[in-house]
Amino acid sequence: SRLAENTFVHSSAGRGGGALFWMMKEPAVNGGIHMLCAIDSGNTAAFGSCYSSNAESIQFTRLFTRVQHLGLPITSGFEIDVVDHYGNTLVTENGGLISL
Repeated sequence: SRLAENTFVHSSAGRGGGALFWMMKEPAVNGGIHMLCAIDSGNTAAFGSCYSSNAESIQFTRLFTRVQHLGLPITSGFEIDVVDHYGNTLVTENGGLISL
């Protein structure tokens, strides 16, 4: 599908994409998807205030270290971000189970 000559303002979403949220195939947007919303559009969402997609990848963000032994750090855990196609962080996790 293709979007043309659309502007989204003062839209909100409880999840992602204040203006546009897609799951399987990115829609074609004349001028590029960034043309859907102006910076001052007033759109809000839990992530991706203008546009977002389903989870696409997991990015490692940091290691937690507890102590050093013989000069080497002992790692106690790590943190990851689950991100969408545009790099919006859907969830940050540092312990337990996550659902995608």
